[in-house]
Amino acid sequence: MKEIRILDKKKLFRTSFAERVSAFGLADFREMFALQKLEITDVFGDYHFNTFDEAHSPRLILIAQKPTS
Repeated sequence: MKEIRILDKKKLFRTSFAERVSAFGLADFREMFALQKLEITDVFGDYHFNTFDEAHSPRLILIAQKPTS
């Protein structure tokens, strides 16, 4: 959970909100995608398309598609 604070000095407006996120791993996505009949075709660990490493990659990027048959 994280709190995000916004201050707009021009409009003299201040607000904040809380964001809750869930952490899913590659195995979780494989299961969820399979339930929707999606095949994962590529897995990357960053926006430069480097290999995903669960311990070191800053993010998990998946490419999936519906099978043609």
